[in-house]
Amino acid sequence: MNLNLYKQCYEDILYFDYQGSVKHAHMSLYDRAAQFSPFAALNGHEAAILETARMTEEKVMLTEDRKAYINEKLHFLKEHIHMKPFVDITYFQKDERKEGGSYIRKNVRIIKIDHDCHILTFDDKTKLFFEDIIDIEFL
Repeated sequence: MNLNLYKQCYEDILYFDYQGSVKHAHMSLYDRAAQFSPFAALNGHEAAILETARMTEEKVMLTEDRKAYINEKLHFLKEHIHMKPFVDITYFQKDERKEGGSYIRKNVRIIKIDHDCHILTFDDKTKLFFEDIIDIEFL
């Protein structure tokens, strides 16, 4: 069919103003869109995009000097573990879902040092490998 045939068929109603329904209240655009949300073709797509966009950091490789500095702090902690020292510690926490992770800084009390397994235990029962430590400051 061509355009002229459509125009002839609908010419009598083509230029009428829309009056709306007398039976039903006007539906908002949000409510109209919500009618179709159960039929979204890509369920979970938005969450996947947000997860991909979430930034992580790479773990920094420490210099030998920095490793020696942290090792000295750990030996000091070992000597004073009976006091359950309070420290400001910065460490790398690997991301569970993607490559990389983030650096966390906490004020914690150290309750146990396992030099054989290279693990610190905090008062909140968090365990941390020595190799993930970036900095330790005594409070």
